[in-house]
Amino acid sequence: MITWSNENLHHLVAENGRYFTFQAACTQSDVTLQLWKSDRTLLKEHKGKKVKYVGPHGGMYQKVLIPDGYYIFSRPVTVNGRTGRVLDRITVEVDMGTQTLKQRQQTIKHPQRNRT
Repeated sequence: MITWSNENLHHLVAENGRYFTFQAACTQSDVTLQLWKSDRTLLKEHKGKKVKYVGPHGGMYQKVLIPDGYYIFSRPVTVNGRTGRVLDRITVEVDMGTQTLKQRQQTIKHPQRNRT
């Protein structure tokens, strides 16, 4: 069973809005949306693979970083008289502004809480 908070629901609506905006833009141009993956799909596919990074105090940390969406667009190009298609890959993060300054300060003061 999934329990949705207002925050989660608004975020999901914003993610889907972004997808439909891209779809609409593609229909008005010569660009094709080749692939779209949601954050849920990306999380399943990457099975919690972690990225290593240096924290604010110089320590090494690992964290799973998953964007809200992954898109591949295809667009036509002509180079030296030859035509083809180019793939553009982008990741999208929907920032709902729900993380408070206090939460950010806690993360910076205690980066070990993010260690795994």
